[in-house]
Amino acid sequence: AEDSTFIQSRKIAYGDGYFVVMSTNGDAWWQSTDGINWQEYEAPGVVLGGGITVRGIAYGQGHFIVITSDFDSTANRIWYKSPSSTTWNENFTTTNISSVDDLIFGNNRFVAVQPGSSNVFYNVRNGKDTWVEVTGALPSPGNWKIGYGQGVFIAVRQNSTEVCTSEDAITWTA
Repeated sequence: AEDSTFIQSRKIAYGDGYFVVMSTNGDAWWQSTDGINWQEYEAPGVVLGGGITVRGIAYGQGHFIVITSDFDSTANRIWYKSPSSTTWNENFTTTNISSVDDLIFGNNRFVAVQPGSSNVFYNVRNGKDTWVEVTGALPSPGNWKIGYGQGVFIAVRQNSTEVCTSEDAITWTA
């Protein structure tokens, strides 16, 4: 996997023995069990005729999910697949998650942040449907990057020294 499309891809997740990389324009995706040998597949963006942006990818609760924004900003599309499958299934949510970024899984929930804001979104069911928006959850508006480890979510504000933590992705402490 050394073509320029793969190199430019920047959304990646690992789960259940599989690495999955999604091109940010949603036109292709790759899967590997060893991180060395990759198989390329047609992605959901091709099915839709292109024009999507991959906002985040994560593995949790037995499947990979991808949140995208596209030509229809009201769509709030979520794509999901089981680890060994090569087929993505489409689902929608009524919560406007099409502008989120930095999707992760931790503490039995999917979590994403909205760039330029202090809003956090989470889903405790399966990542595919009901998302909850927590307005003003983070200390200040900005471009936040989030992570999870040892039972704690951490958010770091880009171009800042601002850092906060949370155990549930709802209540954050600076």
